[in-house]
Amino acid sequence: MNTNQIGLISESKILTRFLEKGEIVLKPVGDQRYDLVLDRGGDFMRVQCKTGRIKDNGAIEFGTSSLDKSYIGEIDYFAVYVPEINTVFLVPVNDVGEKKGYLRLLLPANKQKKHINYAYKYVY
Repeated sequence: MNTNQIGLISESKILTRFLEKGEIVLKPVGDQRYDLVLDRGGDFMRVQCKTGRIKDNGAIEFGTSSLDKSYIGEIDYFAVYVPEINTVFLVPVNDVGEKKGYLRLLLPANKQKKHINYAYKYVY
């Protein structure tokens, strides 16, 4: 599969999960920096869909920029679909870096405890 197909599958899995959870989901028309909008009683949350991959170090990795441009200020959340575990994570844009996002599935080998985003906190 090419990257466009992978992205479409991730977006459809995320959309399905949102609908299963009873969310009102809007799909923008035109060229926006976000893929979906959640309408929570008039509060609108801009969501960028991403595909995450599990790395050998026990972390999920996903891109948090496009064409080297950060999404900060242009979206509210990343929705990350991880095919290997068929799971969606909803991550506030300010919880991850400007180029890459990481969610830990396993404890780090160096026993670090601070500044770690554990995946279970973001499962949607």
